[in-house]
Amino acid sequence: MKKLMLLILFICILVFLLPKKLIAQNNQLPNILFIVVDDGRYQDYASTGGPSWFHTPTINRIADEGADFKKDYVVLSLCEPSRVSIFTGQYPHHNGFTSNLQVYDTSTLTIARILRNHGYYTGLVGKFLNEYIAFPDADYNYYCAYNGQGNYGPKVFDLNGTDTLLDENVQVAINDYALHFLQSVPDSTPFFLLYSCKAPHPAYVAYPGYENAFHSAPVPFPENFHGYTKNYPNYIYLENNYANDSATCVSDIQTYYETLMGVEAGLDSVFSVLESKGILDSTLIVYTSDNGVFIGDHYLQRKRLAYEESIHVPLFVRYPKWFPAHTVVDDQFALNIDFFKTFLDVAGIADTFDDDGISLRELANNTQHRGLFLYEYFHETSQPEIPDFRSVRSMRYKYIRSSCDQLTEEFYDLQNDTHEDTNQIFNPAYSSLISEYQFKLDSLRIEVGDTTEAINISCSLLNIDTIFSTASSLTESKFSFQIFPDPVTDFLSLQFDLYLTEQADILITDAAGKTYLKKKFPQAGLSLVNTISIDVSNLPPGIYVLKFSQGKEMQVKLFVKK
Repeated sequence: MKKLMLLILFICILVFLLPKKLIAQNNQLPNILFIVVDDGRYQDYASTGGPSWFHTPTINRIADEGADFKKDYVVLSLCEPSRVSIFTGQYPHHNGFTSNLQVYDTSTLTIARILRNHGYYTGLVGKFLNEYIAFPDADYNYYCAYNGQGNYGPKVFDLNGTDTLLDENVQVAINDYALHFLQSVPDSTPFFLLYSCKAPHPAYVAYPGYENAFHSAPVPFPENFHGYTKNYPNYIYLENNYANDSATCVSDIQTYYETLMGVEAGLDSVFSVLESKGILDSTLIVYTSDNGVFIGDHYLQRKRLAYEESIHVPLFVRYPKWFPAHTVVDDQFALNIDFFKTFLDVAGIADTFDDDGISLRELANNTQHRGLFLYEYFHETSQPEIPDFRSVRSMRYKYIRSSCDQLTEEFYDLQNDTHEDTNQIFNPAYSSLISEYQFKLDSLRIEVGDTTEAINISCSLLNIDTIFSTASSLTESKFSFQIFPDPVTDFLSLQFDLYLTEQADILITDAAGKTYLKKKFPQAGLSLVNTISIDVSNLPPGIYVLKFSQGKEMQVKLFVKK
């Protein structure tokens, strides 16, 4: 008993001597630091293939000491729709924000409001949206916000309800007020900070102290600094044409990096504060961009379009409790609709909200899987030449369908054509895959509830060329076959026009790519077969993809299970 009393006394003395803030931090919810840059590209950093002379040690720490999500994408590459998808965890077709010029509804339920209602001290510093009438002060305890228009010069910020002119570079102001927010957080209170940067949005302006810092550096000049010449939608160059020479493109890229250094400078100071408070490891730190941007790629500028430079963005997450150092996630798609669910997850808040995402923790540990996703764009009155379009992107392929008055489709093999230079839509070697991806797109739209009626405008493919080389890694199967009955109840029959004399593979998947059946035919001991019967009685009702292949030859059919 005496030993027990001495042990209790020792523990009490130890607790008394520990720093009070450390005790409080160990007993509270994790903090959340959410860094969103504006028009930032995927390929800028050490871990994503950036130039060797672009040194961002603090940003690199987030990737190196946590998780680097190699395949992070936005579901609509445009400022307001992307940001509202981040706030709500919903596709634009669900939250209703589909263009840049919509009036923001401050009653919209956002992750910031939910966290605030669950005890978080919430803040937003920097860009909110391009246009808004009132700031949603119910979401944030602290804010120093501005609309996204204008240059990097002096700007009027809404500082906790008071218009305040900050007479300095906008990114400098954002960095300063991020530090001010951190100092304002009440003791023993978890915080959520949306650190919403101006950089590196065009027109690019070097962060003070970095003027011309990289103008002698060799830039990663776009390998596809040339326009499409055949089989491309006629509208893509009506609003997004780069219209500059290669020397200007080099200068733009150099100044882009000089602008982006403002984010590194700000984060260096923020990390110092977190470390001095002893809360770095108990803070979930997320670094990403609202969308990508073209700088001469395909001779394009801006974003919107479904090509990689526009929709692929960086995502680094540091939180030792979830992600060991040097974690790499390259077999899953993360999306901007996933942050909402991730922040609920880390805060321990039950998800009773109508969101569309998946927690990044579940993607990283493979308890959830996303092998393809839907990208959407909606016709805007401010960009009347660009139609509605939808795209489905898998680990290897991308299919895009535009809502034109003439059939306007694109299909890219991203393994063999990493820059999406060649539209394979008329290549017979890909016809079976194209049929499969047309189905995948329709199925994904149904799965995620995209029932939006498209607005067709006058547009089409230009310079159509249907002649392709016969040399290809994919060839059409020499076997043709029919499947029946369709719809099917129990047994599906495949009837071939020729006898099968060598073994073939049959794969049945659903629209999302989940495998339900995989078999080899003919079975051992059989020599000549022209009809195959497959038991599908255990398949749930739905639409399925059947792939029949022999070596590199493949045929794809769709069927319905009743």
